[in-house]
Amino acid sequence: MKFAIVERGDAYSKELADYIKERCQQEGWQYHKSNPDLIISIGGDGTMLRSIHEYLDQLDSVCFVGIHTGTLGFLTDYTKQEIHLFLHGLFNKKLLFLRLSRSDKQSGKSKNLRFLAELGAAPQRSPPHGA
Repeated sequence: MKFAIVERGDAYSKELADYIKERCQQEGWQYHKSNPDLIISIGGDGTMLRSIHEYLDQLDSVCFVGIHTGTLGFLTDYTKQEIHLFLHGLFNKKLLFLRLSRSDKQSGKSKNLRFLAELGAAPQRSPPHGA
């Protein structure tokens, strides 16, 4: 699997990105910034949106998955405390991936972009204690 990582830029997100990159490479995955199959976004919703923008020309061929390292994340599925669960799901194909596709519509001089989201497999989390 070819992957790339986009991180928020703070010290913790960078440290986590380095750890995830090392673990993925230990699994035989190839880090490929310019032509990945999977984008791992580490940060928050803004980082996920930046990831999508950075790979806008490849939306039909990449998937996105996110870890939020801040206080809140609507577009990211895993917290920094769930990193081992994230890696287990990643390597066992049990994660929720976001795949976007873009369709361009031309009307006069304006160009409208429409994005369609397709979700992959749901993350496998343990049930709460006592459930």
